[in-house]
Amino acid sequence: MDQFKSDFQHMLEDLQKQVRIIPDFPTKGVMFKDLMPIYADRVQFDVLVNLLCDQIRDYEETYGLHFTKIVGLESRGFITASAVAFNLDRGFVAIRKAGKLPGEVYKVTYGTEYSKDSFEMQKGLFTQDDVVLVHDDVLATGGSAAAARDLISKEVYASNIRYQFISQVKELEKLAQKNLGRHFMTLFS
Repeated sequence: MDQFKSDFQHMLEDLQKQVRIIPDFPTKGVMFKDLMPIYADRVQFDVLVNLLCDQIRDYEETYGLHFTKIVGLESRGFITASAVAFNLDRGFVAIRKAGKLPGEVYKVTYGTEYSKDSFEMQKGLFTQDDVVLVHDDVLATGGSAAAARDLISKEVYASNIRYQFISQVKELEKLAQKNLGRHFMTLFS
């Protein structure tokens, strides 16, 4: 067991070393966490997806849940959410910026830590009883994930929605908890 914890910690540390911090992007004062170097390295990307899948399986076992759909938020959330959904044999749903999806959509406008934006989701992709995991790359204030919850809860019971992030901005954890409650998981800070 101790060897497993040591290997797991070593894998997380290796991933964290790949994250680039870009100051003042996309606006002054924001320290942007760039995970693209992880995605560009086939081995690191595989490790990341497997760790995310293991985290989901552990969460499901602990809380007696079975996620039926994995939702990816535009755009970096698509990268890992679709890979995780595929590996876990679950459905994948994309939540996109306004004007990018065909057909009938739900729309919500929300504020982020540095701008206002809008998300859309196609209607009819969920059943009311789906258990949904919203996935994105970085958790800051939780504004984007809360907007996704507002969209998804038009078709799914809000109590059936949970959240997963690769990384978290620790300084904003209390604000994220205010926006999302405590039903979220992250791999690292």
